[in-house]
Amino acid sequence: MQENSDKEDALTFFEIDMKFHRAIVQSSGNAPLIETHRLYNARLFRARFVSSRMHVSRENTLAQHQKITDALLSRNKPQAAIELRAHLETAFTNIASTMDEDSPA
Repeated sequence: MQENSDKEDALTFFEIDMKFHRAIVQSSGNAPLIETHRLYNARLFRARFVSSRMHVSRENTLAQHQKITDALLSRNKPQAAIELRAHLETAFTNIASTMDEDSPA
């Protein structure tokens, strides 16, 4: 996927990204977390979609996803926490910059 990420249209990339996030949350088996994640995603849908259109961040997103996957598969909880936190911080930054771009001048 990483090699082809620049070729994917924004909607396809976004759908794959959302599937990745849902798969991690679903695999937790934690019903309250799953529901909370669903609610947050519904509220942030537009901002996340607009943010995902930034091709420049795709390579970084996929690299972060790989680090998260590697940490989870190796059951390295401290590393998984570090990678998840870094990914969330990037998401916050991307969404904030998207909102800044959408704001009227």
